[in-house]
Amino acid sequence: ARNVVNRGGSFFEYNLTNDEMILVENNLFDKYLKKSAKLKEFNEYIEEYIINDSDKSMFELMFSFSKLYSIYGRDASQSFELKLRIKDNEKWVRFIIDCYTASSQKEVIVLIQVQDIENEKKYVVDSISGFDRITELLNAHSFKNEVKVLLESLDNSKCHTVLNIQVDDYDSIIENFGSSVTNLIMKDIANQLKAV
Repeated sequence: ARNVVNRGGSFFEYNLTNDEMILVENNLFDKYLKKSAKLKEFNEYIEEYIINDSDKSMFELMFSFSKLYSIYGRDASQSFELKLRIKDNEKWVRFIIDCYTASSQKEVIVLIQVQDIENEKKYVVDSISGFDRITELLNAHSFKNEVKVLLESLDNSKCHTVLNIQVDDYDSIIENFGSSVTNLIMKDIANQLKAV
């Protein structure tokens, strides 16, 4: 479980034990969802966008399935595709619901990723063009090529620096919070570097 990949959609982290939303990164939906939303409010929020009544039932069923697995002490991950109406446009999205028990807090956490399927082609193009899809920095292959070109055209009158940045407790972050949260951290670090 916890293998959600951020693809530029919306990301929600919900604490099932305390019945409150603890993280909202909304890049897809046009309406605001408060960070402290309860489960009922979150369901109503998503259902506003779902076009077909049968899809509403499927959304509720999949979410309940993940909750049951976690209550009985097992991680669960479900994904399904629905057609939504966002800003007067119909759009196919993929929901990934990832449910697990946080080992440090003994609380049940539900990660909900909503991916814009139409935008997936963009990420394929980005990876072919040499950029990491999470950080939007050069990927390893492109970085090596850039360094090679730089070294070949090195001007001794200029100073060049290479940074090797290691994130403390990286493995622990993945284990306790999952790859989705880790991706958000990596994206934030990249944004701070780009701002320098």
